[in-house]
Formats: sequence, C-alpha cells, structure tokens
Amino acid sequence: NPPYLLFYPDANQDDIPDGDPVVHLAGFGLEDLHAVANGLRWGPDGWLYGYQGSTTTATITRPGMGDEGHHFKGQNLWRYNTEDKRFELFAEGGHNHFGIALDKSGNMFTGSNGGLIGFHQVQGGNYYKSWAKHGELTNEYAYGFFPGMEDHSTRAKLSQGLVSYEAPNFPEEYQQRIFTLRALKRCVSGATLKPNGSTYSAHEDIQLIETDDPHFRPVAMTQGPDGALYIADWHDTNITWSVSAEGDRVMRETGRIYRVTYGANTPFKSFNMVKAPTAEVIEYLRHENKWYRQTALRVLYDRKDRSAIPTLKKLLWENEGQIALESLWALNASGGFTLALADKALSHANPLVRRWTIHLLGNDKMIDAKTQAKLIVLAAAESNAQVRSQLASTAKRLPSDEGLAIVLAMLKSGKDTDDPHIPLLLWWAVEQHIRQDRAAFMQWANEATGIESALFDTIMVTRLGQRFTQDRRDEDFLTTATLLNLFSIPYQRQAFLTGIAKGLGRGTNANVPPSLNKVLMSLLESDPSNTQLLLIAARLGNTSIYQRATTMIGDATLGKTQRKSLIKLLGEETYAPAKDTLLQLFLGQETDDIRIAALSALQNFNDPAIGKALLKMLPQGGGLKSRIAGALASRKAWAIDMLNAVDAGDVPVTDVDRDLLINLAAMNDPTIDSLVHKHWGAIRTSPDEKMAQVNAAWATVKNGPGNAYAGIKVYEESCGKCHVHLGIGREVGPEMTGLNRSDLWDFIINVTDPSRSVLPEYAGIIFTILDNKNVFGDLEERTITGFILHESDEQITFIDSAGNEITVATEKVESMRPMSLSVMPEGLLLDMPDQELRDLMMFIQSDALPSNN
Repeated sequence: NPPYLLFYPDANQDDIPDGDPVVHLAGFGLEDLHAVANGLRWGPDGWLYGYQGSTTTATITRPGMGDEGHHFKGQNLWRYNTEDKRFELFAEGGHNHFGIALDKSGNMFTGSNGGLIGFHQVQGGNYYKSWAKHGELTNEYAYGFFPGMEDHSTRAKLSQGLVSYEAPNFPEEYQQRIFTLRALKRCVSGATLKPNGSTYSAHEDIQLIETDDPHFRPVAMTQGPDGALYIADWHDTNITWSVSAEGDRVMRETGRIYRVTYGANTPFKSFNMVKAPTAEVIEYLRHENKWYRQTALRVLYDRKDRSAIPTLKKLLWENEGQIALESLWALNASGGFTLALADKALSHANPLVRRWTIHLLGNDKMIDAKTQAKLIVLAAAESNAQVRSQLASTAKRLPSDEGLAIVLAMLKSGKDTDDPHIPLLLWWAVEQHIRQDRAAFMQWANEATGIESALFDTIMVTRLGQRFTQDRRDEDFLTTATLLNLFSIPYQRQAFLTGIAKGLGRGTNANVPPSLNKVLMSLLESDPSNTQLLLIAARLGNTSIYQRATTMIGDATLGKTQRKSLIKLLGEETYAPAKDTLLQLFLGQETDDIRIAALSALQNFNDPAIGKALLKMLPQGGGLKSRIAGALASRKAWAIDMLNAVDAGDVPVTDVDRDLLINLAAMNDPTIDSLVHKHWGAIRTSPDEKMAQVNAAWATVKNGPGNAYAGIKVYEESCGKCHVHLGIGREVGPEMTGLNRSDLWDFIINVTDPSRSVLPEYAGIIFTILDNKNVFGDLEERTITGFILHESDEQITFIDSAGNEITVATEKVESMRPMSLSVMPEGLLLDMPDQELRDLMMFIQSDALPSNN
C-alpha cells in the first residue's frame, strides 16, 4: 500500500486482522498512478520480492531503525528479508512492470510496456531504462546494461501479469510456458522460453484468450491450487495514462475476475496446509502443481521446524531432479543450510542445486576457506551457464579477496565471452570491490593484467580507464597511473586510453599527479596522432592540442569514430579557429554522420556567418533539413533570418517543421511571433478547430485503403523523429509500439491535440543557454526545447525536437523551465496528403514490420 509495505498480524488465522497493520517499509513513491510499487512475491530463498514501476522515485526506510534511506529512481526489482529486516535492490531497470513470474527453477521474469515479452531478472543485473525519463542507474559506474529477452515474435506488446504455468490440469504443450496479459491487444498469450546462454529468448506461440470486446483489459493473473488461471480484468475501454487521481474517465464498477480451466470443470476440495504435519508438508514438495510446492516451502519457512532436516537431506542427496532443488530450498527454510552442507551441494549432479547453493551463500555472505576453494574450482571448470551467472552475481556480494578471486578464475576460463549476461556481471563485481577495498583490487589487477583473456580485454580494460578518471579524484588518478604502467600490451593500453578519454568527458583539469602526466605526455610524444591521447591531453589542459585536432578532422583517412570524437571536442570547447573547417565538413561531401557531428559542433559557435551558411543550405538539405532548421531555430538572430527567408519565399514553409514552432515561441520575440502566426497560424488552436481537424482526418482515413509499407517512409518523416515504432524512429518521446494504437479515433485525437494528456516526464524543458559574446560584444542566449539525455556537474547533453544532440557546459545553462505544453506540435496531420495519412495510420496500427508486397 504505497508509500508503505504493511503486515497485518493474524495470530489465530481467521483471515481477520488482529488490529492495525505493522509498517515494515516506508518511502515508496506516489508520483505516478500507473507506476506504483507492486508484485509482491515470496522467493524460494525466503525473501519477499517486489517491483516498483517506472515513473516513481523512492527513499526506503525501515521505521524505528534510524535509516538514512535507500534512494532510487524508476523501475527496479527489490527484496526484503522480513526476519532480519534487510532491504536491497535485487536488480535495477527494465520497463514499467506489474507482477513477477517465478518458474520451477527459481528464475524471475517481469513484463514490458514496450515491444518485448519481458525481462529475465538476475541478481545484481542492471537493465535498460528510458534514461531521460526514468533517471540513471544507481551505480554511475555500471557502464552497460542488459536488454529484455530476445524476442522472436511480434514486437507489439504490453506484457504484464506474467505466470509460468505448471500444473497437470492443462495439456503438455501449456507446461512451463510464460503466459502474459496483453491489455492493449485484449488477449492472453503464451510464450516458450529457450536457453540463450545464461538467460532466455522468448517465442510467443499460443493465444490462450482473444476477444474483440473493447472493455477486456486483463491486468493481473495467478495460478491457483486447482491448476486454473485466475485473471483480473480492469474492464474499461480506457487503459492509458489519461486518467486522474479523482477517477476521471475510469469505470470503477465493471472490474471482474475470470477463472480459466481446461476440460471438465472438476470441483476443488478446499484444505489448509498450515494445519498439516511437517511430514505431509514435505510430501507436497513432490507435487506436479507448482502452487503446492511453493506454498509448502512458505509453510516451512514460517515453521522453521528443524526436525525436518534429516528427511530433507535424504531427499537432497538421493535425488537429482526437481525434488532435490525443492529440498535445498526447504533446508534453508528449516535452518539446515550450513557451510558443510553447501560444500557438498556444490558438487551435486543437478546444476540448479549448485546454482542455488551459490545464491544462498551470497545472501548471507557465508564462506570459509574450504567453500572458497570449491567456488574457485567451479569458476574455472563449471560448464552450466546459469551456475556461472550466479557465480558472477555472488562474487559481487562476497568480501573482496574472495569475490575477486572468483572473477579472476572465470576470466581465465575463457568460457563466458559470448554470454549475454556474464561479462557485465563480472564487471559489476569488480567495480563493487573497487569501492569496497581498493588495496584488494590493486593486488587483483596486478595479476589480472598478466593473463590472456579475451573477456578481460573486451569488458574490463576500457571500463577501468573510465572508472578511475570520471570523478577526477587524486586517489583515482594515481591508480590510473599505476594501471597504465601495468598495461604493457599495446592493444590493452589503447583500450585503457579510450576509457580514460571517456572518463574525463569534457572540460579541463590541470591538477593531474605528475606520475600520470609524465606517462601520458611520453605516450603522446611517441604517438602524436593517437586520437585518444589527444582527447586526454585536451581534457588535462593542453590547449596546443586543438590546432592538431582541427587538422585531423579534415583527414578522410582517419576513422569516423575518431573524427567525430575530435569534432565533438572542438565544438564543446568552441575553438574558434576550427569554425571554417567544421563548416566545410558540413557543407561538403562527407557522410551524414560526420555532417551531423559537424552541425552539432557548429551550433555552439555564436557567429552570424555560420547562421547564414546554414540558411543557404536549408532548401538543399535533403535528409538533414529538419536538423538544419533545428539549429537555426536555436538562436534568435538565426531564427529571424530563417523566418524572413520563409516570408520572402526563399525557403518553403514545409522546410520548417511544426516541431520547431514551440521552440520559436519560447524566445518571446515579437518579430518571431508575428512571422510564425503569419505562416503557420496559432500554435494552440481552439477546441472547435481541433475537433474539425480530427473529423477531417478520420474521414480521410476511412475514405480509402492505406499501405502500411509505404507508411514507413511517412512515419520516418513525421512521428519517427521523436517516437519509436517497431524499431523505427528516434527515442525522444514514448515508444509507440506499446501504446493503444487499436483505437484509431482516440489516437487521432491525441495526435491532433498532443497537450491534451501529457505525462510530466514528456512535457519537455525550455533550456536557455548563455553563450560567449557576439560580434557586438554582448552575451547571447540560445533557446532550445527538448529533453535531457545525460547530466553531470560539468556538462549537460540534451536532444532538441529536430533530433540534434547538444552538449554544453553546465555553467552556461542559465535556466531550465518545464514546459506547460507537449513538445509535440499541433497540426501534424494538417498538411499531410490524404494517401500519406492513410498509409501512416496503417503502419501505426501494424503489429509487425510490413513487407513490400
């Protein structure tokens, strides 16, 4: 019950609370109606697991225990030990999930409000987030994340309320499938999971329920003791965020629950497992219905009956199948999980027993020399990917000497290079121990830098360079110097230098320890064209580097990545002698990615000549027209010149996207306002005018067939500038794949009036940037509307409505004001030819990429 996690005591078990609830946790956020904490689920390790949605924050405290609070933003999978009151994040990131599915092996799965079936959540994992919307990961040194499960079916999903089905009531083809609720598509789907290294890929292949009833909105599901699936139906045509806390547009009286069975509807005889003797409860661990096994385990955790230990040990050692795993969990529940038992279980024939033994050891950081030696043997020789994945997760939780030794053994083994999860899990373990015990890490690094390991080279070296320079602390710089001397192999040293350049970011810092400066300058003297060394030298205050960089960006034989890095450097530092070269790159015959980099750099220069050159290029801009217009719309003088050119007929009105009108209005200039109104009309039209536009668009769409394949091009030139659908477009606004696209009428209304219902995180920001003095000796402001992509103490990177990424020094940002309107402009459909409108809507309603046939 956000903001609290409540427990209602019921000593006599009459299902009536004995009194007021006990508050176990406080601080779950309430900022968003559709993203609150949810999905409580007991794990097989005895912890209580839960999820928090995407657009809420939290500062979790344990009332009465004097906590400072555990703060995090956005979505994550958390867990809580109700006995010793430990709270921690189990995994972080993902989408706006509701519900947690637990399979027979103890794997946890959550759904997706994007275009995926869901996420396989592993301990210590960091998963994809919409970073600008939901905030960065709590670990700023993560330097990577996991995507959702590889999906081999249609991307058009909103998958919630997952259940891993296992009961004899349904036929064999339904067993072990992940069933997902698809509220937007009004169906319940089944997916087969196939191993993909240590994780899974998903293959949607069954439709359990389908209906055309517009009210059917399944939102929660569970498997019962009778083997049936129980489904909660929101039962409302509206399932978007356009509702209010007061209940506007919500049908509160129509919710319902369905029971889904197979074959004859056999009556179920009720019983109370809590009253059964322990021996009978243990027998339920063999049951074909997963509900019985999970409930029996919960009863054993509540009882802590040590008399069960001998029976459970016998089951563990004499079996290799599911009952062995259930017995291990039950031993943990009954107080029988010890180091002696763990040492033996690490050699069990069932890899899941080995995996969960490692998990349980990590929970309480229980380890001795004998167990440590066994774990290192497993790290070197274990062949099961999920066991190895858990080794990496547990290595992060153990004391540094023990954890790093496991990582080193895994790196030496050469087994995990291509796994989707393990490489980053190993990095996150190392990074934890850097913070936990620097001396232990340095001892480990001395050995690690001497091994032959492709995984060490690809996943560790660059990240280490970034990790020790990002914060510009003296201690970290000294560590950087030591590591730079350790990396004697040329390709390792180059990778480490790449990381240093990333870590230093932008700006300068001349306070570098002599030991580091000496090594870097010596390397630069011997390799004066090394791009990474040039970037590093510039960040450390060597201004002579900029002229060399200016020459190098014009060298077409240099790699694109290196050229773009140097272009970005020159733009961020507004190195005036580079202006002509940057302009030549943009106006010349370079590839689009080089031209886009040059354009982003040119935007930082307060020079009328640049504005005039861009304006001259605008009508011939081709695929970069919107970016050129976006750059011109960022400075008042450039914007006035562009609008005057429109007024004179030199630039077509259609070359200036409606997306830019809000940015132009934010400049509060009468000349700009007059020209905008003259050529585009009012930015905000009346309700009657909007409804007339909706009716006209609706009639056009219904007046003829559309071509979904042709609609791709229309989409790329309109909606795709800010939205992703079926993998096409830019990620600025919400992804459209997971939105309610089936209600075409409501969709047209929202496109016509985008400010009608706007999530706060998509309202956009008006940035005012104070630049260097212009030719008249005055400070000049730039006005840009858009979203923050990355933010640090030294710099802010944001994306404007034209898709341009701009990085500026934080000190230059005079103000950031939330917009009252959506950054999406009104009237997007007004000037669209009828057939293009029909093609666009046909593509938007597609659930898979259309083919050209």
